[in-house]
Amino acid sequence: MRRQGIAVDLWLIAKVLGFLAVAGALAALGGTPAWRGLALVLFTGLCFSFNAPHPRDLFALAATLLPRGRGGHG
Repeated sequence: MRRQGIAVDLWLIAKVLGFLAVAGALAALGGTPAWRGLALVLFTGLCFSFNAPHPRDLFALAATLLPRGRGGHG
């Protein structure tokens, strides 16, 4: 990835994987849809609380994925 110019932050990856492990364990041990929903909320909350990913990265991803407005349509 670095050869392609993509910055890799190993600490950020480790944090996200840790959050995923905690949420995955909660979802697996709880077993019900309510526990799975709680695990999803917990994972999302932890990621945003610790800026993983950083909001500017999310905006850059959204700008890349969302279609751009073009003149002449509608």
